[in-house]
Amino acid sequence: MATAPTAIAIFGATGNLGSSIVNALLATGRHNVTSIGRLESKTSLPEAVRVVKGDLNSPTFLKQALQGHDAVIIALGLDTPQALDKAIVTAAAEADIKYIFPNEFVSQDSLRKHFPFGLHEKKNEIRTLIEKLGKSRWIAIVNGTCYDFSLLAGSYNIDVGKRRATIWTPSTAAANFTTVAKVGKAIAALLSLEEDQLKQYVNRCVYISSFKVSQLDILKSVQHATQTQPTDWQITHENVDEAVRDGQESAKQGKVEGLIKVIYAMQFLSGAGGDYEAMHGTSDVELGLEREDLDMVTRDAVAKSFYGSVTENGDWAEE
Repeated sequence: MATAPTAIAIFGATGNLGSSIVNALLATGRHNVTSIGRLESKTSLPEAVRVVKGDLNSPTFLKQALQGHDAVIIALGLDTPQALDKAIVTAAAEADIKYIFPNEFVSQDSLRKHFPFGLHEKKNEIRTLIEKLGKSRWIAIVNGTCYDFSLLAGSYNIDVGKRRATIWTPSTAAANFTTVAKVGKAIAALLSLEEDQLKQYVNRCVYISSFKVSQLDILKSVQHATQTQPTDWQITHENVDEAVRDGQESAKQGKVEGLIKVIYAMQFLSGAGGDYEAMHGTSDVELGLEREDLDMVTRDAVAKSFYGSVTENGDWAEE
């Protein structure tokens, strides 16, 4: 029986998502992790992580950095040039990398019609290139949006600190969301499978989710976590279809904020695919991943950001 992949390379290891993936891989005790980054990048990684820096525009450097690895994970930002993604997967093929997790977390193919500016076409170009090169196989993680990070960034139109929220209407549609930590655990679980088990996930999307909730559910959870009442908040409303169209127009002009608005607003657009669990199910159970509690996750995120820590009896403890 072929063994599980053990030598893992990752691009974007110091980011919110990348660091979670690194921590999850190390927690298994089964993986040797290499962070590959730019010469000028500032790294703050666990001692167990091997750090390799160089010119990411150099095919020679990329190939040398990737040699000897079983899998590569690309966890770079939304503004990463597609040319870099293509260079990485090309170098991965030349280095005989078996598995590639492309830089396409969050959304799924059924959302294509809401991204006329080519986001999903670019994803498919990378998948097609991997298959054409013929040396590697891809695994795409679909996780909705990373809930805890997105919440504190205000991406759900809920400003926790200022007690302001703009609700996309109609607000009854529920969508799937996943915490940053669970995305990392999912990848670690996949890369801990023996290769005869892992092959059932190659060249396809793997769906995971922490919970399925509406924007109003999120707002109520934040109010519970902050011990506030609806009357303490300034609430406005925006039609979700108009929000998506506005974001599309902005994204066509090359504005990242427009792309972000589309990604987040369309989750609550009925029939748009934000509720991907209804169509595809999830791989949570088979990968040994537990569902999470919305209120607990919200409470922890808000506590870390605004209140310091939480005491044993559940009260807020200022730091």
